[in-house]
Amino acid sequence: MNSTTANSSTAIIADLLNAATKPTPTLDRAVELERLAGLDTEQYELERKNAAANLGYRPSILDELRREKRRELKLDTPSNGDAGQGRPLQFRELLPYADEIEGDRVATALAATFKRFVRMSDAQADACALWVLLTWTIDKFPVAPRLCVTSPTKGCGKSTLLELLGKVSYRPLNAGSVSPAALFRAIEQYHPTFLLDESEKYLELGSDFHALLNQGHRRGQVVIRVQGDNNELVTFDTFCPVAFARNGRIPDDLEQRSIVIELQRRLPGEPLEVLKDCEHLDNLVRMCHRWADDYAALLDGALEPDMGDLINRIADNWRPLFTIADIIGDDWPGRIRAACAELTKHDPDSNEALLLADIKAVFDENKTDKMFSEAICAALEAMEGHPWAEYRNGKPITKNQLAARLRRFYADADCKLPIEPGNIRIGEQVKRGYERHQFLEIWERYLSTPPPEHPPNGVLHRYNADGMGTNGTFQGATQTATRPLQECYSSTPVALRVAPQKCEKSPSDGDCSTVAPYTGGAPALCGFCGKPGTLYPTAYGDKQAELHPECQRPWVESL
Repeated sequence: MNSTTANSSTAIIADLLNAATKPTPTLDRAVELERLAGLDTEQYELERKNAAANLGYRPSILDELRREKRRELKLDTPSNGDAGQGRPLQFRELLPYADEIEGDRVATALAATFKRFVRMSDAQADACALWVLLTWTIDKFPVAPRLCVTSPTKGCGKSTLLELLGKVSYRPLNAGSVSPAALFRAIEQYHPTFLLDESEKYLELGSDFHALLNQGHRRGQVVIRVQGDNNELVTFDTFCPVAFARNGRIPDDLEQRSIVIELQRRLPGEPLEVLKDCEHLDNLVRMCHRWADDYAALLDGALEPDMGDLINRIADNWRPLFTIADIIGDDWPGRIRAACAELTKHDPDSNEALLLADIKAVFDENKTDKMFSEAICAALEAMEGHPWAEYRNGKPITKNQLAARLRRFYADADCKLPIEPGNIRIGEQVKRGYERHQFLEIWERYLSTPPPEHPPNGVLHRYNADGMGTNGTFQGATQTATRPLQECYSSTPVALRVAPQKCEKSPSDGDCSTVAPYTGGAPALCGFCGKPGTLYPTAYGDKQAELHPECQRPWVESL
């Protein structure tokens, strides 16, 4: 080989080495994926393998990435291979309001908008307005009260209200029908505001769907499922705001977790606007968005609102709305508390609470201190519109069923004396039954208004049997007493009508008697525990004291 040929070969080898070591231009994967997503099916198939190699993907992975990109770019249509397979879940996102906005303006606008399209009270509109703001700030609260929209009949505006809520709430998801699996997967991925119309058609009592709505009332609750070929245990979140419309009765446990809006049908002369898409509602969404962004920090550090006498789940449901109202200020703290007072006039009672109230009514109606079990069951059966006449399989409640229901309650604060029937004497008859004093503790705890311990107008009870197995009545004697010092605003004596009542401790030297409580004047103090409250003047033999209902028994036992 001559020198010229050798030089030429060396140059060629050098060029090849330079080409091999020269860096390949970097391929922008995002741009390439968008290009491939825009190709039709035939052209993509021709380029698929080379494109996957260039991007460093397996072809099957590239197929999935291209499919996701086409969905993102909204290139898939029913004619492009996905016909009948549904559409991806999407939420309309609007930019927040340009200017800073006060909460009073947002809440007032929301309440006024509800009343434009739905016949509802001011209290209902105020509650709905703050519930909407709650959906925009739900990440600041541990409880998501359900908004239950109901009515006595059809045609009262439930669907309209739900549609309106869907236009102004955060990430609204209207679902006329949804499976439990779809529900918790949507919550896990998107944390929407669920809106369920005509829920009575698919929300069955005791179903998984029913359990999910109850469970999602409080943050941190999840469902557990097995997923994948390896049977891996995974959890799904269930916490999110839910508004649902329903005809008919609401399940007790779901009602206790809800703010109930019961609509009434409007009259022909009551004008309402027809709901349609309009820019005004979009502006409301932007205002809610801006307010939630601006006041998020205040909600993080918000103080516990004044809940008044609200306790348990009713307090849990209204606490977020009270907090939002206190942050807004102006007249909203008073407005939402007035709305709460109106909308919770009738506490969501379970059958147990209804049973206690009806037993109290039976004792009061019969003006008695004790009754046989059969007499109580007969009186319950006669109550029109209550469930006791067709309690089980179309048959009325029995003595054993009554005893089983009452055994869950206790006659004392220490839960040591379950309410059970005992042998009692009425006239010449001795049968199993109950005495009024057994219910005093639970009436105080479970009924909205503490029950009077004795009938009005000084009617007293002795143990004279009548045909119903209850005590007879007669007018009691009246004795004169003077108010205790702490009650005195005048020296006028008051008449105390003594009502003898059976004590837990059998009297040996006198009767245990109580009288109707005195109301008015300065707060009085209990003669046993020394605390204020509703007091009943009580006599045992020659001893007299003004006592709380729960203090009567221990006072007698201490004598």
